[in-house]
Amino acid sequence: MRTPHIFLFVLFLLLSNVCADLMYWTDFGAGKIQSSNLDGSNIEDLVSGISFARDVTVDPTGGKIYWTDANALKVQRANLDGSNVEDLVTLSSGSLGGVDLDLNNGKVYWTNFGSNEVQRANLDGSNLETLHSGLGAPIDVIVDSTNNKIYWSEINGNKIASSNLDGSNPADIVTGLSLPIGMKLDFENEKLYWTNSTTIQRSNLDGSNLETVISGLAAPRELAIDLANGKVYWTERDLGQIRRADIGSSTQEIVVSGLTNARGLTFDFSSVPVPVVPEAQTLLLLGIGLLGLFAKRKTL
Repeated sequence: MRTPHIFLFVLFLLLSNVCADLMYWTDFGAGKIQSSNLDGSNIEDLVSGISFARDVTVDPTGGKIYWTDANALKVQRANLDGSNVEDLVTLSSGSLGGVDLDLNNGKVYWTNFGSNEVQRANLDGSNLETLHSGLGAPIDVIVDSTNNKIYWSEINGNKIASSNLDGSNPADIVTGLSLPIGMKLDFENEKLYWTNSTTIQRSNLDGSNLETVISGLAAPRELAIDLANGKVYWTERDLGQIRRADIGSSTQEIVVSGLTNARGLTFDFSSVPVPVVPEAQTLLLLGIGLLGLFAKRKTL
């Protein structure tokens, strides 16, 4: 490759897009769903005017975010930029909790802790089914479509339970907890993470080998895992913050602050293109280099 071409190639790389992973969260006190980069930069308001934004999940392939409005008794969705808000399901009683997606089978799952149920529907809201009833205030639900499982947490039952995707074969996974709320799956290492009172804990998918990952928290609600960087993130309800720490570390970092009441949290690792503008000094040096090379060629 000729030297001038090298400079042009470097310039192209500098001006090209890089990819940024995103996190989405609900701030129910402000009635919002917001997003940012994983370091908390570039915060954007996506959806506002939500009565009680409890939980949020994302379908990056379909270009949608889904959330539950606990007080309006709705499961809703919008485009990733917050446009085109749709009511998918509107219930008549209860109070809605966690929400998650089974994209392999085109289903959305949620908990109704006010009516003690776990329910699901098609992604467009049709074909509503109640999978479990008579539970102890189920507050969150996560889907493992690869292993044909769902998991849910019960704050009155003080446990985490599971069943097949269709609701069959229910079983207790972890019992004797104090306030289990948010959950996430580590598919790579086959681990289940959850918030429990003032701690974040994890176990194997069958509930064995229970460990406390982080302790001494205020009021953690939902969490998300960044395996590539070995970090766990969580929402602190009473502090109005999103925090993170290395998995197994006690050193915490505030990522987002100033929230009214942080609740749901999820990641989008689908690599969103973000334009990068090089610093003026970098462009100036490249330009001087190119001009010098072209001037030299003219004198040959």
